Order: sequence, then C-alpha cells, then structure tokens
Amino acid sequence: MPTTSNVAGQTGITLNNKIPVQIYKMESKTIENMIAAGAHFGYSKTKRHPSAKKYVFGTKNNADIIDLEQTEKMMAQALKFIKTLGEEKKVILFVSTKPESKKLIELAAKSVNMPFVENRWIGGTLTNFPQI
Repeated sequence: MPTTSNVAGQTGITLNNKIPVQIYKMESKTIENMIAAGAHFGYSKTKRHPSAKKYVFGTKNNADIIDLEQTEKMMAQALKFIKTLGEEKKVILFVSTKPESKKLIELAAKSVNMPFVENRWIGGTLTNFPQI
C-alpha cells in the first residue's frame, strides 16, 4: 500500500517500500516539463563538482536529484541574457556533444544562423583560442 508524506512543498510517495518518488507541487508548466524530460536526474554523487552542491535537491541511491525550482529561476535568467545578446546582434555558439541533443543543437543554431559544435573538439579550443 502506498504511503504519502508532505515535506517542504513536495509530496513523497513510497510504493511497496521501494524507491520513494518526489513530486514537486507544480506551480509552473516548466517544472512539469523538466520532470517529464528527466532533467532532475543528476550524476553520481561521487562525480559531482563541489560547487554544484547548492543546486542539488537531494541524493537517492548515490545519484543526485537536481533542484528544479532553482533550475527554473536560472533558466529564466539565462533566457533574459540570451535575448539581450540577440538584441545586440552578438554571436552565440551552440554546443552539445551528447548524442541525445546533437540534432536539436544543430537545428536550433541553424534556425537563427549561429555557429554550433556537435562533435568532440580539441581541449582548450575556446579557452586558449588567442594562442591557437
């Protein structure tokens, strides 16, 4: 029989004493979409950079669960920044080497006539560009 609890804005549901599922009170469609896309699943706790700890909601089975409320706020800030860059006619480099997003990055970049990288590149290409 499922058990439920309500802690700090989330409802926890445990089915048959197995993995608890956290469900955010979804006040926005953005968070709901991020959950549906699996954006809350982070890497193993052992692979996390120490500076990322403040963005982790919790850890389950040694895997981080990303705080989507913070993600939503930071995405809004990023969107505002990107809009500013677009208004100033600046160049935006679209980058993703993950197989799941390669095609999406290419299509998005081409749709706004911007450069993109969807394959592996030589380390330091961006950070050491003046020397290259």
